[in-house]
Amino acid sequence: MIDLVKRCPCSTYCFHQPAKWQLGNRSLAGWSAGNPSNGGNITKSYLSKSSYKDLLRNPAHLGFAVNVPKSYYLIGRKKNKVKLCLLLVFVPINRISATIEQAAAHRNADRLDLAAIGTVHSVAHRLLSRYAIEMGLSPRLEVVTEIASDRALSDLLGNIPLTVWQPFSDRAKRLGITDLHRRILDLLTAKRGNVISDDDFTSQMAVSADRVCELLAPSGVSGFETPIDQLYDFADQALTNIDALINDTQKNTNGARQKLRQLKSKQIPLWGSYLFASRIKAGTTSGADRMLDALRNHASQVRQNNQLQSDIREFSSILAQETIRLESQYTEYKMERGLVDFTDLETLLLRLLENETLAARLAEDFDLVLVDEFQDTNPLQLAIFQQLRQFSPRNRWVGDPKQAIYGFRDTDPELVDDIWNNSSDATRTELPDNYRSQRGLVQLVSVLFEPIFGTDAKQNPKRPAQSRGVERWVYDTRNQPDDATALACGIAKLKREGVRFGDIAILERTNRLLPPIATAFDGLGIPYLLESPGLLSTREGAIVLAGLRLVADRTDSLAAATILHLLSDPEKDTPDWIRERLQAVHNTQDGDEDELSPDSYIPWSDDARFSRIEKIDRSLLSPTVIVQQVIESLDLPILVQRWGDPGRRCSNLDSMLRHVHEYEEVALDSGQAATLSGFILYLEQLQADELDLRYPPQGHDAVTLMTYHSAKGLEWPVVVLSGLNSDRSPDMWSPVVTGGGEGNESPLSGRTLRSWTWPFGKTDGPFGGLCTGSGLEDDALLSPEGQAQTIRETNENLRLLYVGCTRARQKLVFAHRDNKYAWLAKLDAVDVLLDCSLGEGEHELDGIDTTLVVRRLDADMIDDCRFDTKHKERWLSLSGNSNPPEFAPRFHSPSQATIESGGAKFETEDLPGPSHYWIAHSATDGSTGAP
Repeated sequence: MIDLVKRCPCSTYCFHQPAKWQLGNRSLAGWSAGNPSNGGNITKSYLSKSSYKDLLRNPAHLGFAVNVPKSYYLIGRKKNKVKLCLLLVFVPINRISATIEQAAAHRNADRLDLAAIGTVHSVAHRLLSRYAIEMGLSPRLEVVTEIASDRALSDLLGNIPLTVWQPFSDRAKRLGITDLHRRILDLLTAKRGNVISDDDFTSQMAVSADRVCELLAPSGVSGFETPIDQLYDFADQALTNIDALINDTQKNTNGARQKLRQLKSKQIPLWGSYLFASRIKAGTTSGADRMLDALRNHASQVRQNNQLQSDIREFSSILAQETIRLESQYTEYKMERGLVDFTDLETLLLRLLENETLAARLAEDFDLVLVDEFQDTNPLQLAIFQQLRQFSPRNRWVGDPKQAIYGFRDTDPELVDDIWNNSSDATRTELPDNYRSQRGLVQLVSVLFEPIFGTDAKQNPKRPAQSRGVERWVYDTRNQPDDATALACGIAKLKREGVRFGDIAILERTNRLLPPIATAFDGLGIPYLLESPGLLSTREGAIVLAGLRLVADRTDSLAAATILHLLSDPEKDTPDWIRERLQAVHNTQDGDEDELSPDSYIPWSDDARFSRIEKIDRSLLSPTVIVQQVIESLDLPILVQRWGDPGRRCSNLDSMLRHVHEYEEVALDSGQAATLSGFILYLEQLQADELDLRYPPQGHDAVTLMTYHSAKGLEWPVVVLSGLNSDRSPDMWSPVVTGGGEGNESPLSGRTLRSWTWPFGKTDGPFGGLCTGSGLEDDALLSPEGQAQTIRETNENLRLLYVGCTRARQKLVFAHRDNKYAWLAKLDAVDVLLDCSLGEGEHELDGIDTTLVVRRLDADMIDDCRFDTKHKERWLSLSGNSNPPEFAPRFHSPSQATIESGGAKFETEDLPGPSHYWIAHSATDGSTGAP
């Protein structure tokens, strides 16, 4: 419902554009649900303009308005007679002035505070606080932040008893598992988010382990016990035999020797080393390769190894036990401190709604529930909304199933669809009008996605057509840096054609693919917006940190010097502050210690530039206030204007304030005091972890760099889709919960966890994949579970591509290498409609009211696409000395010494004792000798 309001440039909900109050390009379905018990019906429909007018003509009691996950709720109370005309907050008043008097509209809008508006969690917190006593809870429910929650869980994980940890760790090491803590936390999230009982969780973990063992050895394990270190015995024997072949110096034989030694070192996880051993080869002429047969034969039988299957089952069992233990300890931790986390809010709200007495009291006050972004509902929230249907006479759920893209956040589109489709008393209507994109783009997206979504992909464009509405950029490149450079050249061409940088957004699949684009933009002088680390490396970030250190310790000469240096002229070879400091140190050293005052040890003690900082009292003020006062005392709001690029610099100052707010929240949630010294250490740790983020400024004329997921709900005049060759295999080895919600049962009933353990480790590198070669990865994908997972991920990837395509208002660009667009190729009609083999230039499109532009881009265009930019920020200028002094070399290398003309003359001297070396001395008689 919130999305029915047009956002204006001021980033707040307002009525600046009353003619555009409907949705952008979204074809959303809504549910209007009555209480089946009292004869109410469920209507799945859109909140159209006419329906709003009808509702506003007839007074109604406002209930919930929910947006998921942004979750906005409206809750009104019957006894206060709050009418639905409170929706005037979201509908322009002049649109309905003929129906409701403006004064009445304002009067009702003023009473909006009687409604509960917010996320699922904020509304849950409000209701739980109201019924806390009846539920046995503290009336003061304090919500722990995600950061503090993660820290508490990490601390609790460190308390695993050694008697349990050692066998757990040993099995994990043999299986090549290095992220034990992350695995437990992921399982805990899945268990709590789907309300899986301890018994069911243990059983489902055991079933998962058994299923992996079944895939490993469909015919069963070998009938004899195999020593767990037998592989190393075979490797030792093979190495001994090959080393005996002293005449075999072939490259592959020497490589086999090195691999066998690596195998014996046990640096490779045990079961992964079986795959490693099966691929070792040596020279055939000398017979070295035959000496590896016993090793390779043994390694090839790893899938039938009973010790491997025992490790998998034992590891899964301990993993389940530790997850349950962690949940119990975490619950106790929160109870002791009176805390709840976000999952607790949902679980407790569901418990409240399942309590007939409390639910009846709640039903007396609220009779309308509005849910937005319904397609992003997680199973626990879905159960809450189902319970709300039991007592609320009217429910309206609004969502777009084509934009369900948050499966990685524990949403389950299949479960949501089951609820939508299995409600017998529901009707569905559409809102087909598209007010976001120009006619040609609406037509194009409809044609591309109709084979996937059917008629639901068709929309009625309400904006006029524009030419050059779709482009394909084909890179002539071979590596990722060149891809980014070619992309930057394409952006430069758009700029020269009159497109503002601020009107362009580039979407990538993952955050790690954005920094190379930013680097390429830096090379061409293209401004961009990207959330990236490096705040404390900026001039304003460094000076604020130095100011904080000086407030914490006025004798910190390095902090004082840093401030003066950053405030000084960077064009001077030797800034004035260096001379001042050297003179002050000289005076202190030459003076009598008894006559020196305490201020003598304070750097620049009488300097007016530090007078305002000296007045900041760190003992009385919070870190947030101190940061604000440091910024003001150093006149940074004025200085950033002089330094240039004020928009970005002001955003960096806002980023510093955001970090201090986060620090105070973390300190509060952990029960610690938020101090200035603590914040300085917090910043230093952020910098070390590359988490000192610079948040992008708003309203800056710069290209937006963002992921597809982050772009959901946003729009730009020009959108460039990158990363179109992404074609990853489905992930079968992370926890996933499926099922539930059959018939009229609760969405949480029948939810089943699948957690398969990959037993052969991962490859090296920051983005290591599975160690392949066993065939297990293929068998898993071919299994019924694998085929179902493939369908789920394929469908979600297509929905994600749809989200990307529908962000553009005027121009949509597909950017990729030639014949490297596997993800985009999932749309069968793309090469028929948008044939990039037509050659560069503008081409007509049959049945589409726009034209196609094809561009060929490569990294060699960089010189023609570079923009004039300001010189890089310089904090110290070193112009060099035109007459540098001569220095004698400190070290001499005899082999590089110049040879002087004339013969060298030596004399020898015999030393007593055994002769191990001799010393030569220059002689005048020309005699030489040796020992």
